[in-house]
Amino acid sequence: MLSSLFVTNLNALTGDRKTACEVLLCLSSGTRPSECNPPLARFFCY
Repeated sequence: MLSSLFVTNLNALTGDRKTACEVLLCLSSGTRPSECNPPLARFFCY
């Protein structure tokens, strides 16, 4: 179920490859620098 939510949110970013890549990199990291805040905020708003 969580994976389907993740795919749905990534599909919302289809037109924005830069943000989609940033989200994937940020979510794969154990520690998130402050640069991750804007792309993650956009990802979780959809």
